[in-house]
Amino acid sequence: NMNDSHFVMLVGGKDGSFAHILSYLGVRDELLSSPADKKRVSAIYYISEEGKIYLHDNQYLPETYLPETKEDLMNGTCIEWIEFIGRLIESNDYIFSLLYGIEGKGGYYQGMTQILNLPGNFGSVFYASITKSKWALSFIAPRLSQGLVHCPDTWVLSSNPTKFEMNSVLKELDGRPAIIKPNSLGYSR
Repeated sequence: NMNDSHFVMLVGGKDGSFAHILSYLGVRDELLSSPADKKRVSAIYYISEEGKIYLHDNQYLPETYLPETKEDLMNGTCIEWIEFIGRLIESNDYIFSLLYGIEGKGGYYQGMTQILNLPGNFGSVFYASITKSKWALSFIAPRLSQGLVHCPDTWVLSSNPTKFEMNSVLKELDGRPAIIKPNSLGYSR
């Protein structure tokens, strides 16, 4: 029964945005509003922008406290990747991921949990891999959804597009607004 089990939280990622903290704060507020749920959190692992892993072992946290800021999250015990994996395997707790960026979408954590048969909310490696390329996804999503999803026109340009490439895209846009994004992960511009 999931309501009686413990879970660990993975927070952060190397994406550099504040979104991962906002997601965490929403979950944190819910957990603190229910002391029984707060006790179910066995650990919080914060993955910093530099890729360091900070552990907050819940048994050492006060009853009504969970880390609140990025600085609080970075005040955990810094552990190595191998210890992190060992702890996840040993606990076999459900892994609730709030990871962003490459950690959240890149397939690495999805693959690790799949290979080690660890329970969590990661989804499959297949879906992580097809969503890495916005251009490829713009073709795959409408087909997988049987036409329920419509993706906007998508072009892939080099990082230094030629005048011909730019003019071709501008001609096809025909004055419509556009969103420019890196093809793999990245922020909207």
